[in-house]
Amino acid sequence: MGKSETPKPNHEFPYIRHLKVHPGQYYSSGGPLYLHLSRPPKPPVPWVHVKGYWLAEAGFAIGTQLEVEVSEGRLVISAAPEPSGA
Repeated sequence: MGKSETPKPNHEFPYIRHLKVHPGQYYSSGGPLYLHLSRPPKPPVPWVHVKGYWLAEAGFAIGTQLEVEVSEGRLVISAAPEPSGA
């Protein structure tokens, strides 16, 4: 298998991937450092790390534009439709 090749799928579709919501931080840019250090820290922001060959196996090639449908307790990530008339 060459560097640009994606490994063959290990699973049949559909299947479940288990991810975790981690604590993260928004960082301010610009301004002197002493201004940032004198401000109270912002509360943690939730973030999810999504990475792996399984994305390519599922049809999400590098550079694919995504849509995220958001509802209570559920995120649905889909490839964004191609713009019409482009």
